[in-house]
Amino acid sequence: MDIQAARNQHAELARILGKLGAKVKFAAGQADDPRGALVEESIVVLPEMGILGRTQDSSQGAAAESMVPLLAQHRPIQRIADPALLDGRDVLRIGRTLFVAPTATTNAEGIADLSAIVEPFGYEVREVELHACAHLKLAASFVPPHYLVLNAAWANPKQFGDLVVLGVDEREPLAASTLPVNGTTLVSGSYPKTERRLRNAGITTRRVEVSELHKMETGLSSLAIIVEPRAVRSASSPVGFKVIQAPTAPPAPGLFAPAIVHGGVVYVSGQLPIDPTTGRAVEGEIEDQTNQVLRNLSDVLSASGSSLGRVLRLTCYVADTKHVDRVTAACALALTGHRPAGSVVAARTLHPGCAIAVDAIAAVTDER
Repeated sequence: MDIQAARNQHAELARILGKLGAKVKFAAGQADDPRGALVEESIVVLPEMGILGRTQDSSQGAAAESMVPLLAQHRPIQRIADPALLDGRDVLRIGRTLFVAPTATTNAEGIADLSAIVEPFGYEVREVELHACAHLKLAASFVPPHYLVLNAAWANPKQFGDLVVLGVDEREPLAASTLPVNGTTLVSGSYPKTERRLRNAGITTRRVEVSELHKMETGLSSLAIIVEPRAVRSASSPVGFKVIQAPTAPPAPGLFAPAIVHGGVVYVSGQLPIDPTTGRAVEGEIEDQTNQVLRNLSDVLSASGSSLGRVLRLTCYVADTKHVDRVTAACALALTGHRPAGSVVAARTLHPGCAIAVDAIAAVTDER
């Protein structure tokens, strides 16, 4: 392994994350230990908390402890206790479900401890089986609103419910480890064929070169922990609300803000199936437009400190009522088991080229 090349690639990853709108922070690590870059090994981050896993490897444990001061700035910290073992690379969150794989570094006690910590917050923990794979996040990653990037030779897709499965190219078995950030999914530059499959599915992607870091048998997702906004606050808002700007989503029309947060609730303006990279409505079937409008909604919710899994009410406006069942089915996929209040309304006059629009009301994770 070329240590300097690995450092350069790590720095480039940080630069790209910053360009995508992330505020990048580095944990204190050992300069001579390249495994210090694998920050996800013993950390699980949820909107409500950070969970410090437990490992039998003392160096990994020290690396995890170095993350605590940073993570504690954004989340209360829970800990997995002896004799339990839990590796963050074996936990995949999809909505309010945590899929966990027992491995050499995650045992039954660790899974039980995780369940005890998160179930009071409305999460379900589901155990999944791996074949010939060290960690779950090498076999699978979730790309909002409803895509599962998967190496099906290592994990059966039926274990994950009703998602749109995007299989990796068989010549790129480690390509399932992707990193979604603010509406863009980072894919290792070592796996161009799988990246093309994601782009063909309508996912916005960006390649990042981490080939030297792959020599530690790691995936892209292990190199960064994405901590979404937890609190929404505005000292300058005289009437107690905050106007949300969502740079990765299409702009709201006219005088309207993309969203307003007040009293722990976000009110999202109508979203259209506009591709923010072109400014035009996506073409294709009603499912294509529904998926785009839900991606835009997800981006606005993320900027507001919320998510599709916290939607309280979803209203869909369709230009043709014959599409109601197909729109409902596409929404069900995106919501991955979450069932908000909602309705589908006939609206014959929508923006030119648009067959659907949605607006939403959702809970933010916290407001102070």
